Amino acid sequence: MNLWLWRLSAVLTFWSFGFYRLQGGDLFWHVATGRLLLERQGMVYQDPWSFSQPNADWIQHEWLSDILYAGLEQTFGMSILVYWKWAMVVTIYLILFELLRRRTQDPLASYLGCLAALALGGPFLDFRPHLYSMLGYVLLLAICLGRRQPPWLPLLFVVWSNLHGGVMFGLMVVGLLTLTQRNSPRIAVACGLAALLNAAGPGALGYCFKYAFNPNSPYLTLCEWRSPFAEGSLPNPLYPLALTVLGASVVLIFLRPDLRQQFFDAPGGGLASLALACLTMAMSLRSGRFTPFFGITLALLVAPCCAWLLAGRHGRRAVWLALVYGVWQLSAYPLSRSAFPFLVREQNFPVDTVNFLEANGWRGKVFNYYGWGGYLHFRTRGGLLVFSDQRADTVFSEAVFQRYLDVLRGQPGWIQRVEESGAEAFLWPREDKHAAELIATRRWRLVHEDSVSVLLLRTGVVTSSRVGPTTGYRHFALASEAANAGRLEEAEMHTRMAVEMAPHLEKAWLSLVALQLARGERQTARETLLKANEFFPLPIYRGFLGRLERRQVGGAARTI
Repeated sequence: MNLWLWRLSAVLTFWSFGFYRLQGGDLFWHVATGRLLLERQGMVYQDPWSFSQPNADWIQHEWLSDILYAGLEQTFGMSILVYWKWAMVVTIYLILFELLRRRTQDPLASYLGCLAALALGGPFLDFRPHLYSMLGYVLLLAICLGRRQPPWLPLLFVVWSNLHGGVMFGLMVVGLLTLTQRNSPRIAVACGLAALLNAAGPGALGYCFKYAFNPNSPYLTLCEWRSPFAEGSLPNPLYPLALTVLGASVVLIFLRPDLRQQFFDAPGGGLASLALACLTMAMSLRSGRFTPFFGITLALLVAPCCAWLLAGRHGRRAVWLALVYGVWQLSAYPLSRSAFPFLVREQNFPVDTVNFLEANGWRGKVFNYYGWGGYLHFRTRGGLLVFSDQRADTVFSEAVFQRYLDVLRGQPGWIQRVEESGAEAFLWPREDKHAAELIATRRWRLVHEDSVSVLLLRTGVVTSSRVGPTTGYRHFALASEAANAGRLEEAEMHTRMAVEMAPHLEKAWLSLVALQLARGERQTARETLLKANEFFPLPIYRGFLGRLERRQVGGAARTI
């Protein structure tokens, strides 16, 4: 009974880590790719969605993931994928929990080890196929760590190699386990051959080495590929602490003979864990996207140390505390499809602008902001040809991406690069200066803008100007327009409609609060923040509310 309570506590706690919000946008092009494969009932080896490299070779090393995404989306709707993410997160770390419990015989220590792994890797748990590689990694550890590799292990690599390119990491792990546990190399060789059974062939395995052997690749400027200590990398404040914890765990294991004996008790398990810790740490230092793998490996050292420190001194109250913690963490979040637009940060995509394009049936070549390319594929099914997108070097050459970076950074001659590309439209973030500079040439004109984007067309390129559907996004765009013109009452009316129709528009909630504060309605603004927080708790709401309440207290003190 106690063990099942631990498992329930683990499930609830791990689920609560599935609410990290990331702005990647990869999910959209994966779903779009899956649709394309299902429609054509076969693989697509040349890219049909871009104009910068027409019919370029396309390495589809994640085709099975894409089909699974599209199948779920077409059967149950896009928002069903929030359950996929939650199920993947819970499954990955529940397997890790069982592995740690097997090695430590201590469920609390195993739970704490998983918490450490989740705290470190949580900011990278996105709606992406890399979750399959995390699943493959923990399955590999559960099957092989401290054990002989089973003869059927190559079957895992057949599936893994068609789900995600991280299968190459899995092969590295198999090789390392073979060496440290003195297993027969035949299974490792068979796993390597099995990984070749991918529609992309050897290219699926060699793809990951592009960055390793080309440190000057412009794709390394993407934040997910940067070192955690590099400027512009994905923020992870716990990473330095994780390195400290790793060092402390290694020192403790080697200084305490009883812990050292316990750690190395399983044949090869301790040595393999140390080797994997070094490998994943080095990978994560090179690229932040490997941090979740480092977190999982770190748990292999943290859990035994916790078990040694606790030495069974915790009672049954620990499991109840863990259960209460899991329930408390989950209670603040919506456990339904309504969480989906929050978790993918849908408000940061040009939803209303694409609605406008669809309403007018416009099709053509768009020089687009990189992070929106996949969303355009998802919405227009290839109707808009993009300059580049998040498929990166599985499609686009380094030269194409470098031209995009020149435009993004406003390098001298960037306007000429846009015009020489052959683009008929320019879709870009609203706050950037690019649109104004293009309009100033008089060769481009503004045809639409929403709360996040502007759409320009070349002079001579025509389109009708029908307004798209009246959605929360449209109301928020109208609110922004009214606020800029000083029509505050109209702005508030549209903002209220925006949050009513699309409660995940956090920017609209904050705009509404700002309008209320401008009129001195602090209590109303406080109630608005509390209502927004009910839909989905966000630090920005709590921070705004805290500042507002401090102002109220300060104002009361001054009055007295």
